[in-house]
Amino acid sequence: MKRYLIIFQGRVQGVGFRFFTYETATRLKMTGKVRNMTNGHVECEIQGEPEAFQRFFALIMKGNGFLKIEDYTLKELPVVSEEQSFKIVG
Repeated sequence: MKRYLIIFQGRVQGVGFRFFTYETATRLKMTGKVRNMTNGHVECEIQGEPEAFQRFFALIMKGNGFLKIEDYTLKELPVVSEEQSFKIVG
């Protein structure tokens, strides 16, 4: 089990990115949260098995046809063992 903080930059607000992230994470049985940041970026904490994360990341980078990720930062975080779902916050 791994947990990551990802900050996405680009055309990521107002294009259904948070909902797309939610649907993708839920389908892959991952937990965490996603939120818009005041600077126009999107912050995502995602937790799951390494194989699920690889699939999640590939799907997110491919996008939903509206969003455009121009850059991102990735940082490993401690696992939150009691977390049960993925949610949109903020």
